[in-house]
Amino acid sequence: MLKGLSEGDKIEFKEILLLSEEQTGKRPSTYASQILDFDKDDDNVISVSMPVSKGHLVPLPKGSVFDTYFYTEKGLYRCKCRILDRIKTDNIYSINISLETELKKFQRRQYFRLEKTIPIIYTELSDEEFTALLKTKKLSEDFLHAERYAEGTCLDISGGGMRFVGSKMIETGMKLILIFQIVVGGKEIKFRLPATVRMSFSLPNDSTKYEHRVEFENISKEYREILIKYIFEEERMMRKSAK
Repeated sequence: MLKGLSEGDKIEFKEILLLSEEQTGKRPSTYASQILDFDKDDDNVISVSMPVSKGHLVPLPKGSVFDTYFYTEKGLYRCKCRILDRIKTDNIYSINISLETELKKFQRRQYFRLEKTIPIIYTELSDEEFTALLKTKKLSEDFLHAERYAEGTCLDISGGGMRFVGSKMIETGMKLILIFQIVVGGKEIKFRLPATVRMSFSLPNDSTKYEHRVEFENISKEYREILIKYIFEEERMMRKSAK
């Protein structure tokens, strides 16, 4: 038996997208399952229930690989798993999976993304400006001129980064500063966060708009926790309004 995992633990399979699929704006599919049994001859093989989506069984393709999350008593674990085969025994449908990478504990709060439209402004930074900003944590007078900034719209946000739309292409690896405001606990809080562009591409349905995915750099623990608190507050409100 794999250390930390138990029969009955919940599992989430997350589709791994190709770069070309990500650039079309496709979102990865996720499938819920749970551990049924462990292979007695191979510690890396687990029997899990066949995932169900919208009341229908989902026969995940044999040989396919998924990002896989295990919800255990000791916390959340993650690894990559391969679908080995599909089985039916006494009207119980299951699949055998093999763990392809090391099982590691995963702090998901930082990466949980909230789909939320937030107005932002941003500007590109030179390497010298970026280094100075990280060192002093203060904006120089050069950053006070409104004409330097472009407007954008946040599409989703996490404690570690943001996805937003703007009117121009930005090179991967470019350094930015993002400025936006959110309301947390009834208080309006302004963020000025340095970030690195991890992906940038034109929208397939509008060639004048570009989607950018950025990772926050050197964000303080305090501001990260504020963002995470905001995300979970918004999630709670959305769940209440959906009832």
